Amino acid sequence: MKSYLIVFLFLFSISILNAQFAAPIGPQNSTLNTANQIRGYHFTATTSFTICGLYIPDDNSSLPQNIEVVRFTNGAPPAWIMTTNDFVSLFYISQYAINDTVSCYIPVAKGDIIGVYGARGNTTLMYNSLSTPNYVSNIYGKPVTFIRSGMNSPLHNQQMKDIFSEQSQEIGRIAMRYHCCEPPKPDFIYGPSEVCVNIPYSFYIDSSYSATQYIWSVPTGTTLNNGQGTDTVSITFTNAITDTLWVKAVNGCDTSLVEYKVVSSLPIIPTITYNWPELISSPAPSYQWYVNGNLLPGEIFQTHTPTQNGNYEVEIDTLGCKYKSALYAFGSFSIEEWIEKNTRLYPIPAKDAIYIEFSEKLNSENKGIEIIDILGNFVFKEELNSTLNRVSVSQLQAGIYFARIKNGNHSFVKKMVLE
Repeated sequence: MKSYLIVFLFLFSISILNAQFAAPIGPQNSTLNTANQIRGYHFTATTSFTICGLYIPDDNSSLPQNIEVVRFTNGAPPAWIMTTNDFVSLFYISQYAINDTVSCYIPVAKGDIIGVYGARGNTTLMYNSLSTPNYVSNIYGKPVTFIRSGMNSPLHNQQMKDIFSEQSQEIGRIAMRYHCCEPPKPDFIYGPSEVCVNIPYSFYIDSSYSATQYIWSVPTGTTLNNGQGTDTVSITFTNAITDTLWVKAVNGCDTSLVEYKVVSSLPIIPTITYNWPELISSPAPSYQWYVNGNLLPGEIFQTHTPTQNGNYEVEIDTLGCKYKSALYAFGSFSIEEWIEKNTRLYPIPAKDAIYIEFSEKLNSENKGIEIIDILGNFVFKEELNSTLNRVSVSQLQAGIYFARIKNGNHSFVKKMVLE
């Protein structure tokens, strides 16, 4: 007999550990369907417990649920027409469209005065399902009396305020679930690991878990288009990033551990730089160059040597993601400007000699200097054969001159002063 009792108690204790309980609220006796009327109930907790699920039965309406739980801080709410705002909000959700239990986590201590309020609806017209006045429920087998209270305002677009009690009237039916149990963790997120920017992609999980909803989180630089709360979401990556998206399962009593997936979004737009005499694209697996909107046949490499002035662009293809660069305006002015930026003439003012230093990027063999006086006369000319060149100007008189520095078929002019 003792062994049977031990087995029975063991099995009973296991069922207690794994079960989830609902505090009885009774069947629907009537309804209250009117504008700006929210009803529910308040009670004094006779034991400590945790609310992990809330649900407004759909006997009266299947419109979205609006629910709030509060804890009163200065006694129970007064009888109508008196009201109170001496409470703190513990949980609030509005326009919950899924017709199922709303997951939450609300610890309640023995002796707390708790208010549970809610109605269905998505306008000022609120649909309340009502049960027996002063309904005697129980939590963990301990009796607790639910007393009707509420407010005369909608709940779909604001939270509870000016709460009053109506002790002799029917309570609003909002079911509470407690004795939380964690749902299984999703085991894998299905979907691509590499995506193109600005294109929507679907990601999903195996939905064969005892979950009421799935909460997805996406990194900065992405947009969750739709599907939040379900097992499948549409996500668009708006920036080139490598980051993590995750999902967790939620049921009526708790939230699962998180499942992660690392996703890389491929580069958005290539860039073009100029290193005379070539235009250079940022790295990519493949390239196609264009000028003035026209495809350049055979120009499929990272660099392109322009043969005409115009607006150049490059299109890259990275695993099927095709993107074009911004237009790069190229002209002979661009070459001279680039040569000047990569050439130094010093000192200014100078006495017996000047120095001309070319960047290693300037690899033309045809370099030289011509010096012109302020009357426009050419007074000096010399070829330049190295990266750093010393040019003697001791034979020139003090004054203002202009130095024309050549590199290949291009040149620029720089003012110089001799003392």
